[in-house]
Amino acid sequence: MEWSAEHDARVRLEGERMSTERTDRTSGVNFDEVTRLVDALEQDLNLTGAQIEKMHLIFERFEEKQSLVPLPGQVLLDNKDMLRDVLTSKEFDRQKAEQLVKKVTAIIQMATVNRLELRHDLYQQLTPDQQQQYMDMVQAKVAELLQ
Repeated sequence: MEWSAEHDARVRLEGERMSTERTDRTSGVNFDEVTRLVDALEQDLNLTGAQIEKMHLIFERFEEKQSLVPLPGQVLLDNKDMLRDVLTSKEFDRQKAEQLVKKVTAIIQMATVNRLELRHDLYQQLTPDQQQQYMDMVQAKVAELLQ
């Protein structure tokens, strides 16, 4: 099955749209979102001014790191010929499919490690009492998600 030039153009435009959205979202720090998150932590954990300032810097560093991680959709777009082969070949090519999945999974892994590092860095800025409160909040959120 041949994909039309029109289809290729739509795929390319969609990839460009996703890339633009990612660039807009991460080209600089989204101060509204960061402020909302830090305000929530400040309110729940009674953060000091120094802690708040440090957390803003941590979020800024996180945003810079995340901006270097491509979106999974961009990986698929960058490998559209391989994706096309997997989807349109007469026989399913498990090896090609697994190669594609590994590329997407690697991107998700990088982003997840960055988020875990962010949480670690934020946690390290807290006092022992705040750390306990934070862990109680996280555990309550996990319990809520599991219900």
